Amino acid sequence: KILPEGMRLIAGVAGGVQEHVLSLVGLKRLSIAVRKEPKFISKMFEKIGFLIREVDKIIAEKDYVCALRMGDDMGYKSSTLLNPKTVREHVLPEHKKIVEVAHKKGKPFILHSCGNLSEIIDQIIEDVKIDGWHSFQDLILPVTKAKEQFGNQVALLGGIDLDTLCRSDQHQLELYCKNVLEVCKKGGGYAFGTGNSVANYVPLENFKMMLEFGKKYGKYE
Repeated sequence: KILPEGMRLIAGVAGGVQEHVLSLVGLKRLSIAVRKEPKFISKMFEKIGFLIREVDKIIAEKDYVCALRMGDDMGYKSSTLLNPKTVREHVLPEHKKIVEVAHKKGKPFILHSCGNLSEIIDQIIEDVKIDGWHSFQDLILPVTKAKEQFGNQVALLGGIDLDTLCRSDQHQLELYCKNVLEVCKKGGGYAFGTGNSVANYVPLENFKMMLEFGKKYGKYE
């Protein structure tokens, strides 16, 4: 009701399929149960996926929602949290059904997922069919590399590494942001911003400088 005229929301259920299952079971217990109680685990993923999907159906109906999104952190620095085979069998099929909710309403779907997704990103793009991908860390996959590898398949969001954003002086940050934009804005399909959520330890002045550099170097001639 308070949205300015012409503004729209990117919305969706808080938390993703894997995150909710992990919060209910725990990583260690879930890893064991995948082997010992596969039917139980399968039903859990299906139930969580169903609940997210049903709520997203309500959200997708709203005219003021222009896109749907989901945050489901599936990895850490060097791999996925769960065995990639488990993610492919149990998590991503539910993601696909959720993405279809958005697509049936003609709306794009954005996935936020921290961590190393190298072993599952092919299925996320080609089968789940997300439209936008967010969360990039230079230690895992710089957004510039992601642009080179996947820029013709999916839109990329963010990519300004939080560690770099926190530690850089003005000159260093400007050069960094300029390079990211020069690489990523080619051909379109890129939205400038931070690689992860803007944490409370990010220096405010650095964040404001990042926004200014985005305006300075992000424009198309």
